[in-house]
This record gives sequence, C-alpha cells and structure tokens, in this order.
Amino acid sequence: MKNAVSVPFIWLNRLLLALILLVATGLRLFRLGYPSLWIDEIGQVLVAGLPFPQFWQGVERHHGAAPLDYLITKTTLLLGAHSDFSLRLPAALWGVLAVYWVYRLGKRFFSQEAGWLAALLLAVNPMHLFYSQEVRFYALFVFLVLLNVEIFGEAWKRNRTRWWLFYAITTLLMLY
Repeated sequence: MKNAVSVPFIWLNRLLLALILLVATGLRLFRLGYPSLWIDEIGQVLVAGLPFPQFWQGVERHHGAAPLDYLITKTTLLLGAHSDFSLRLPAALWGVLAVYWVYRLGKRFFSQEAGWLAALLLAVNPMHLFYSQEVRFYALFVFLVLLNVEIFGEAWKRNRTRWWLFYAITTLLMLY
C-alpha cells in the first residue's frame, strides 16, 4: 500500500518542480532581448569579439566581468549568435539552473517543501531575474555558488578525493 501512495506523490513533486522551473524559464526569457544591450554589456561583447591574442589582452584590461563569462560570450559569438536575445541567453540559462540548484539544496539540507519554497522565491526574485537577463557574470556566479555548496556537502559526507577535486574545480570556476 505504501508504494501506491508514494507513486502519485512522486509525480506531484516532479510536476510542482517542473511548474516552478517553467515559471523561472518564462520570466527569464520574457523580453530577453529588450531593452538593447547596456554599455557594460556592449563592452563585454566588444572584448569577446576580438581575435584570440587581443581577446586575452582585452579581458585583462576591461575588468568588466569575470574571465569565464568573457569566454562564454566569445563562444556564443563564435556559434553565430549576435542578437541581444542570444547573447543574453546563457545568463538566462544559468538563472534557471540556479533556481533548480537552490531547490536541490533546500531539499537536501531542510525538506522537500523548503526546496520548493526556495526555488519559487528565487524564480520570481526581481534582482535575480534582472541579472539573469544581462550579458554579465551574475547569474553564472549564483549558479556556481549553489553548485559549489552542494559539491562541498558531498565532499564532506563522502570524503573522497574525487569530490574534493570537484569542489576545487567549482571553486576555481567561481574565482575565474
């Protein structure tokens, strides 16, 4: 009898999480290309558009974002995406991933309900939403911090070299 009750509950859990992620995605994609790029975003795109030797010099001199974010913008440009929408799309994706990861952390450290609430609050948070719609490093950093916390928890719990290596890598990505 226990399985009969838990199966619908599992689907309800997944449905609620899917709805929260759908809201997060919709809000982050809504008017993603408008208004046009801000001056700091334009600066990052201009540096990312430079050929590789000058690109690294531009990253050192520009100081407008984290080098990893410049690489993501450069990759976006190399893939042929040049519209405001497509240049901002990676930040929107990082923002949605952050919503998912805050759910995971809430569930892991507190409860299923805490995970849903944390995800819902981050999904509709105006500041997180605003910065998940910019060609900037903010949404990426929030996602990496959340990922780093979860990996630290696993490393602490399992105390295996592999998990401590993952923790070191995510920490370096946050710094980079």
